[in-house]
Amino acid sequence: MVQQSALSIDTVSSTLDAVARATRVLVPLVAAAGITGVGTFVFFELVSLLP
Repeated sequence: MVQQSALSIDTVSSTLDAVARATRVLVPLVAAAGITGVGTFVFFELVSLLP
């Protein structure tokens, strides 16, 4: 019984660790994609304003 709970706690901690690692990788990617998207949008807006 005690081993079971220890095992589940270990599984939860390793899962949280994996999620934290994935978040650390994803956040910069999402930020870069957002910045690139905004930059592209602004660029095309400026180009469309040109005569």
